[in-house]
Amino acid sequence: ALCTSADSQLLFSGSDDCTLRIWSIMDRACLWTLSGHPAQVSAITISPPNSRALHVHHVYSAGGSEANDKLDAAERDNRIRKWAMPSHPSEDRGRFASRLRKPECLLDEAPFRGHDMWVRALCLTPDGGFLFSCSNDGTIIKFDARNGAALLTMRGHGEFDDAVPSSGLWSADAPPSAQATDPRFKWVRGLALAGEELFSVSNDWTLRSWHAGSGKPLFRYEAHENKVA
Repeated sequence: ALCTSADSQLLFSGSDDCTLRIWSIMDRACLWTLSGHPAQVSAITISPPNSRALHVHHVYSAGGSEANDKLDAAERDNRIRKWAMPSHPSEDRGRFASRLRKPECLLDEAPFRGHDMWVRALCLTPDGGFLFSCSNDGTIIKFDARNGAALLTMRGHGEFDDAVPSSGLWSADAPPSAQATDPRFKWVRGLALAGEELFSVSNDWTLRSWHAGSGKPLFRYEAHENKVA
C-alpha cells in the first residue's frame, strides 16, 4: 500500500513486515515506523489536514493475510488502525521530524470492528467523516471515522441478484458460476468514491456501485472475465 499527503511532504507505505512507515519526501528519510498490525499492511488512507499546523490529520491502515484468515475467529485481529498525526511548525515544512512526537494509535478510542477477514482497501469521504472498508469476508462496511463505530454493512459480491440493474455485457458462458462455491470468489478488493456513489471491485469479476449514504446497491458492471483487483 502507498499514498502521499496532499502537500506532497509525506509518503506512507505498508508492508508484509506488518509495519506502516512514514517518510519525508524532501529528506528521503524514514521518519517513523508504526507497528501493531498482526499481518501485512495492505491498505492506507489519510484524512486531510484540519489546520495549517498539520500535514495530515489522521492516518488509517489495515491489512491481513490468508494465514490470519485461517485462525480461529477469536484469534483474528482485522481491526483498522487510526493514527493521530503530530503537528509541525507552519513556517518550516522541511526537516521537522526530530521535533515531533511519534504518531499515536487510537485503537482503544476507535476500534473499527466488523470484518471477519483480511481488510483489502480503505476509502474516506472528502470531509474525513466516514470511512469505508472492504474485505475478504465479502462485505463493505461504513464506519464513523471519528469513533470507529460501524454504521452499515453492504453485501452482494459473489451473488447475482436480478433486482440489481447490470450492464449485461458478459457472453453466455462468461458468468463464473463454477467458481461461486469458492470462498475466495466473494473477496472485495478495491474501493473508490465519487460523490454519493461508492464503487467496489471483487473476485466475482464485477464492479458494483452503492449509495454511500444508505448502502443501497445501485448497479452491477459486468464485462471483465476474471477477478477485478
